[in-house]
Amino acid sequence: MLPTDTSFKVILIALSVFHVALMFGEYYYSRKRAIVVYTFRETLMNILISMGNNLINTILPLGVKSFFLVWAFQFAPWNVGTGVGAFIVTFIVTDFFYYWQHRLNHELDILWAVHEVHHSSTDLNLSTGARTSWIMAFLGGILYMPLALLGFQPGYIMVSLVYILFLQWWCHTRVIGQVPLIEGVINTPASHRLHHHPNSRRNYAGFLMIWDRIFGTYVPEKKITQRFGIGEEITSFNPVWITFRGVFFYLKSLISKLNAKVFRRNDASVES
Repeated sequence: MLPTDTSFKVILIALSVFHVALMFGEYYYSRKRAIVVYTFRETLMNILISMGNNLINTILPLGVKSFFLVWAFQFAPWNVGTGVGAFIVTFIVTDFFYYWQHRLNHELDILWAVHEVHHSSTDLNLSTGARTSWIMAFLGGILYMPLALLGFQPGYIMVSLVYILFLQWWCHTRVIGQVPLIEGVINTPASHRLHHHPNSRRNYAGFLMIWDRIFGTYVPEKKITQRFGIGEEITSFNPVWITFRGVFFYLKSLISKLNAKVFRRNDASVES
């Protein structure tokens, strides 16, 4: 069960319009409070990278993005079903999978190469939330295949991922402090600011912070985090380079390691 291309794109457009409105609100509020939240280069790169994502999501048919989910679903030993209850369960389980996918994005070099673009900005504002990898538009269906194999509807998985990502957008801000009652329960700006601190290994949750609590990665914010990024400032005005630099450096490192192994093997054979 998949939403139509049209309905899925309507959801994406509606959420994007709402996101832009929130960005203007954040900018206006920060100016009133004399807080520098938006800088020209970082904001421009965030917008251009986001436009690239939107272009991919507009051009790429839903059937292509969900191909692997639909393919895996036919091998599921049972069908979780449809309806409100099935969607809520799917959302929770997808959120659990998102936690692990996000955590592995930081712990495995090959996935960090793709995910780095989202963390490479030294600013943290609502436009940063849209600074996501173009590659993930193609990989999403592959990473969540286990859910389809467990019998969850591919369409419910896709929509759950959209909602989870949207519910994180508001967390990319410095103008909202701690939110009473929900801190440590769901993802909040306070939790996510720590996640965007350089070399962070904490607060990976998409929506529910229970996963961080269970697996020992939850850390509450003691004071508002002021440093963000990957430990170095990227001064490029090229959104393509910013998006793919992590992949470039990963492949460069991989080739260097392979060459080193070949040279060592050749040296050993010469000595023998």
